[in-house]
Amino acid sequence: VPRRVRVSLDYEKGQVDFFDADRRSLIFTFAAAAFHGQSVWPWFLVWGEGAQITLKP
Repeated sequence: VPRRVRVSLDYEKGQVDFFDADRRSLIFTFAAAAFHGQSVWPWFLVWGEGAQITLKP
């Protein structure tokens, strides 16, 4: 299980990539996302007792 996940958004292509930030390996790609000029906002679910999230640029 990755401890750090990098999210990469290509708005014009409509593609969202998720990477294991430590190994620099691709986890999953949403290749058919459609935004149609809309704003994109992050949503996070942190699960489990004592679970934490830290956001970094």
